[in-house]
Parts: sequence; C-alpha cells; structure tokens
Amino acid sequence: MHTNASPTSAPRRSHRPLAALTLAAATLGTLGLFLSSPVTALTPPPRPMPRPIPQPVPPQPIQQAQFVCEVPTEAARSVQVAFEEYYSCVQPLAAEWLGAHPQHVPLLEAQYQAWLIARGHDLRGTPEAARFVRRNPVDFNDRTIELTSAQVQELAPNLSAEPARVRGELQRIFVDRDNKRMFLTSAEEGLVSLSIARRYAYEVEGSSNHTGSKDFFVIDANHAVIEDASEVGGARDLVILDISDREDPREVRRLVGALPHVSHAPAYLHSLPATPPSFDQYRLMRQGKLQFAQCGAPPTVSTHPGVACRPDGSCYVQKIKQTPDTGICERHVNPAVIGRPRPMPRPTIDERISELEDSAPMTGRMGSAAPAPQRRSRAASAPPMAAAEMAAPAPLDRGAPRQEMDTRANAPMPDGGAGGAGSLSQMMLYGNTLYVLSAAGNIAQGWLTSFDVSNPRQPRLRHIIGLDNGPEALQRHDNLLLIAGRDAVMTASLGTPHAPRLLGEFRQFCPVNYDPVVVQGTVAYRTIIVDQPRSRCTSRLEVIDLSQPHSPTLRTTLPISRPRGLAVLGERLFVADEHHGVQIFDLSDPVAPSYAATWQIYGVKDLVVSDFDLFALSPNEVQTFDLAPLYQRDIDLQKVASETRGHLTVVRASNHRVER
Repeated sequence: MHTNASPTSAPRRSHRPLAALTLAAATLGTLGLFLSSPVTALTPPPRPMPRPIPQPVPPQPIQQAQFVCEVPTEAARSVQVAFEEYYSCVQPLAAEWLGAHPQHVPLLEAQYQAWLIARGHDLRGTPEAARFVRRNPVDFNDRTIELTSAQVQELAPNLSAEPARVRGELQRIFVDRDNKRMFLTSAEEGLVSLSIARRYAYEVEGSSNHTGSKDFFVIDANHAVIEDASEVGGARDLVILDISDREDPREVRRLVGALPHVSHAPAYLHSLPATPPSFDQYRLMRQGKLQFAQCGAPPTVSTHPGVACRPDGSCYVQKIKQTPDTGICERHVNPAVIGRPRPMPRPTIDERISELEDSAPMTGRMGSAAPAPQRRSRAASAPPMAAAEMAAPAPLDRGAPRQEMDTRANAPMPDGGAGGAGSLSQMMLYGNTLYVLSAAGNIAQGWLTSFDVSNPRQPRLRHIIGLDNGPEALQRHDNLLLIAGRDAVMTASLGTPHAPRLLGEFRQFCPVNYDPVVVQGTVAYRTIIVDQPRSRCTSRLEVIDLSQPHSPTLRTTLPISRPRGLAVLGERLFVADEHHGVQIFDLSDPVAPSYAATWQIYGVKDLVVSDFDLFALSPNEVQTFDLAPLYQRDIDLQKVASETRGHLTVVRASNHRVER
C-alpha cells in the first residue's frame, strides 16, 4: 500500500500526495413509476364480470436482511484533503505492520482478491436466486430400499474381534467405502487410518501426528486434506497429506494461513500487534476502514456528511438497499426484525412467468408456499422426469421386480449408504472443488473458502464468501450445498462449482449450539441444541422443505434431548442424542418422522452410513451397527430396531503408547 500525503499535514511524517481521484460514473437504476389515472368512459360499460370469491390476503413478507452498498460519488476538494491527511498517518503504520510479516502478505492479498470477486455471489432475497436455481436445477432423488430375507442374511456380519485402539479423544470421522478405510481425528494422534476390510475386525494402519487438527476430508485414495494450527497468527493452515502409504500418512504440502481466522478482531488498534493481520483486518486495511488510535477516527466533513474515501482515492457514500448492486454491497441482518416469524415471500410477476416457461425441472413450484413433499407410491407409475434425472442412472432398484426378488436368491443387492464425512464436517468436495468453513463459537460471521483441487498437491484458492449464520457444518446434495449454522441453514448453488452462490436461508432466532443437517430427496433434517430453553425454542429435530432451494420452509419439529450428528438412508433417519444414544425414525412420510427405537451409546455425537453399516462416533469409541434388518420388507421396525445391537469396533486407548 502506498503512502498518501497532504500539503496541510506538515507536522506528520513525510508522505506522498494522494493518488489522483479516478472515478467511474455510477450507473443508477431507474425507478419506474406506474401511475394510474381515471379515464372517462365514452362507450357504454361492458357487461359486468362475476365477482371473484374473496381470498385471504397473505401476510406481507418481513424483510430480514438489507444490503449496505458503497455508491461511488464525486467528493469535494475539502473531503479529499481531509482523507489525504488521515491516510498519511494510517498508511505508514499499516505498511510497518505488513513489513514485519512479508511471508503472509501474498496470501492475504490473494484472499482479498478472491473475496472481491465473490462479493456479488450472495443472492439471498433477490429474484436472481430463483432464476439461478432454474438454470441449475437440483436432482432431488428419493431412495426406496427394500431387502429380501436372503439379502439381509447375506449382509449379516460374520467377523468380530477386539476393538481397534486409538489414543486421545475422537473428534471427526470419515468412511472411504470404496477403499475399505475409515479415518478418524484424535486429539493425540491427528489423522488416524483404519482398515475396515474385515467386518467388524478393524485394524489401525497409521497416523499423521497432526495433533492440532480436527476437521479433514479425504479427496481420493491417495490424498486427504486436514486443517492444522498455524505457527504464527490465528489463521489455520490447509495441509495436504499423502495417504497412499497406509502405515505412514505424510504431509506433502502446507498452505500457511489459507483458512481465514474468525474472531472478534478489533478494527481499532491501539498498537501494532506482534502477530500478522487476520484476513478480516487486512480486508479492512485495504478498504481504508482499519483504524489506529494515534491517527484518530476517519474524518467527517460537515458540509458533505456520509462521504468516505478509500486509500486509492476513490470516494463513496453508503446506501441501504433491498436488492444488492453486484460487487459493491454487503449483506447485513436487520436487527429490527430479529425474533419475528418469516412468512414465505410471494413470487414476483417475473418469477411467475419464468416458472411457467421453465416448469419441467421445477414442477409444482408456483405459489407462495411450497407444497409438502410427497414420496412416490411404489405401485403408481413414475412421473415424467426432468432432463437431469433422465440423464442420471437409476439411484436404486437395479435388480429384478419385487415379485422376482422375493424368490431369487441371487437378486442384485441394492446400494446402501455411500459413506463419506460425518454430518459435523466443515469440509466438503464437489468435483474438483473443495469447500472449507472457517468459523468460531459464539460469532455470527464466518467464511466459506473454495479451493481448486484438480491437482490435489497444488490447491488453488478460488473464492471467499462471507457468512452471517454462525456457520458450523457443511452438507451437499447433488449441486446444492447446505451451510448449517447456529442462526440459520443457508443454501448455496454449486452450478458453477468454484464460484458458489448463496441462494436462500431458513433463519433460526434461538440461542442455538450445534446444528448439522442431512438431505434425503427434497427434505433436509436438521438438529439443534438450545442450552437455554424458552418458549417455542428448545432442542429438537427440524424437517425443512428444500423443494425451492432459494426459499427453505420449516415443516415439522420433534423434541430431542441433546441431538448432535445425524444420517439418513432410504426411509430410515438416525439421530445422535448425546444423552440417550442413536434414535431411529421411520420416514415413510418424509415430512413427519415417527420414532422407532433408541440404541444406547453414551455421548454419541456423529454418524456415518456406509453400505448397510452405521458408524456411531463418541469421544471414546466407535460402535458399528448392521442396518440391513431395518430394510427387510414387511417388518415391525420398532421390534427389529429395539433388538439390534452394535459392535464395539474402536475404543479410546489409555495414555501409554499403543503398540502397532
């Protein structure tokens, strides 16, 4: 950053003049005013039409957010001089701070440029969100799984052994179904690799010893990414591990400070910190909004109130808008409406016309409230599929018809769960793009960072998007990314994978902790913990309709003592309740889960379904359950579930070193 000066600032340190003001003309949208005026009838009035039946007037939508936009303006010379003098003090201090940490400056600048590019990708509350969904439809496939008794018997486990032992508290889980591996992070061993080829006799293969790590993701059979503590500053490092040698996962690349730090970093500094600036501080610095005590507050010119200037010489005024101007606006929640219920917004005329023109992939989406999702009847003929569904292979039912499967012992086995990360994961992969959350407890703001991992050993930063929902976990369904947070569940389109667009949100005005989410068909299942219960705000399971991804709608809630992670497969939902264990729900009606049974596991916090195995993670153990009996036809689910027992497959070892 260069140093600006003013002829009026002689007492201050030496400086150069402020760069000449070069402003592009601001393009302002024209407000169309439609005025109606009475017209005198020159002919007899037409025959009166029948009076319409009165319809209830839907409530007006309550605006929950507003966009604060920086609109370019021409500033008077007096304003320019005032800012020249101010920056002549601020910029040398900023340059001194950055000069003490030169190795961090290139990454901070790359993150700032990535953030600038992504500023216009927040489409929440705008008509463009609906249009973007229509251009990039989500493939909402239902999964109906039914097994014959022969298939259930074939899937039954026939091995058991002493559980594998891992040192330290267990934190996160990932199941690589294709390569028959399970990965855990522990507080003492970092990323731990286990073989699950022998059912259920798991064996520890090796560990990475990244003891400061928690969140991770397995990219392919040879590469995993893990977040790790940085040596300097609060930002986290993104570490690439080579996991091809199962006994010796090793670090092959480290992106220092690649994951932005989230904290209550002050924008007003009394002295230069010893640590490098956080991304948020660097962003404020580049915008001219980071303040130093010895320079005072930014100038305010009484004859030109509201005008501010940046270090590059451009000036602007802030205006509040309901629809953002791409690239110059930031979204802010309106505190005046916090705690008020949010009705579904009514579609505009433009949206209604677009819906009619493009009704194939968005059937049944007219009107202000989305209809409750209905599961397709097994006896009914299948409805016409959208183009995206026709191009995709059938998700299940690759075997013979039901009448034949009951009698043929060699009927093809339906697919079970695909494995992958648990529902508490803060990393997710789509194609060659990795998405990573940066978040912190009790802070509403966070970041979603996108990396191109087409070459896993050379990740490239692509986008940084600011979040305002207290983000905690990521989940993906087709090209729809769900960002679960303490204040809201947000949806983001991955129609352009390296450039996600925020589409909509279901905002929760409760003091919430822990809020993962999973998806089945057009329905999302979310758990929240409310440590300070109050009226209409308690710990529970929530059922959210995603048939309109830009406008999620709450359908059902069920009370649960202290729910954490969850998993879904077919018509069965599994919820981890820290107080009671794994709760099983029947999803015959997907928007009205019915409780079936509970498997007792103390402190269970996350779940993964892989094939027909359920991996239940607690800080001290992993129990694995055979799910096949729950999918056998014509069973009493409550009876079968209550009789199912888990296999203890991993336990937390004592502090002495485990021999391998």
